[in-house]
Amino acid sequence: MRIFPLPLIALALCLSACSSKKEIIKDQPIGKLYNMAYDKLVDEKYEKAANYFEEVDKQHPYSPWASKAQIMGAFSHYMDQKYVEAESGFETFLDLHPGHAHAPYAMYMIAICQYEQLAAVRRDQTAAGEAVKSFERLISRFPGTVYADEAHERIVLLSDHIAAKEMATGRFYQERQDYESAIPRFQAVVDTFSQTMQVREALYRLVACYLSLDLKEQAKRTAAVLGHNYPESHWYKEAYDLLRSRGVES
Repeated sequence: MRIFPLPLIALALCLSACSSKKEIIKDQPIGKLYNMAYDKLVDEKYEKAANYFEEVDKQHPYSPWASKAQIMGAFSHYMDQKYVEAESGFETFLDLHPGHAHAPYAMYMIAICQYEQLAAVRRDQTAAGEAVKSFERLISRFPGTVYADEAHERIVLLSDHIAAKEMATGRFYQERQDYESAIPRFQAVVDTFSQTMQVREALYRLVACYLSLDLKEQAKRTAAVLGHNYPESHWYKEAYDLLRSRGVES
């Protein structure tokens, strides 16, 4: 699903308005080049738009237009679904302009580009982890912004994504009676992703794995944690029934 950042339209309009209101560029061809790039972006000719924006920066690196062109060029790549190029463009902008008013936006878009790439790398959790780190960095550096609020929501979604992957791997090992490999997966969900919906099932499966290894005390303690935190969960009822079926008093 394509993600359109909330302040995007405002940003684009701002950059366009600034170019038309502020007569800060003496070399008129620069303005024409920028406006051509912007027109191509509006016409959804994203690759050409990116090329034109990059040309503005290349020809006039010290111009005030350069920073505008950098961020709009990266955005053009994003709209063209070229997320690697877009991420690189936003990172370059952030490296060159760490104190810029649009630095929070650039940092947000870096994380969004990583988020967009998840579908292509479902077999690997690296992209999800990197996206979480990027969103956390954004929250730490620019708290209270609309981007930070959005980042909090993305982290919840990403955390559930990672936890679900851990659960799938844990179940794979459990079904093959490889309990020593399954337990760390379920424990990771409990320790790291305790705010996700996956934690209830993870606790139950830990109980089952411990019982399969005849580790009754660990099973009882884990079931107690499940019951204390989620007494109404069906996973607690199943854990209690499992303990009782094995002759273990909860």
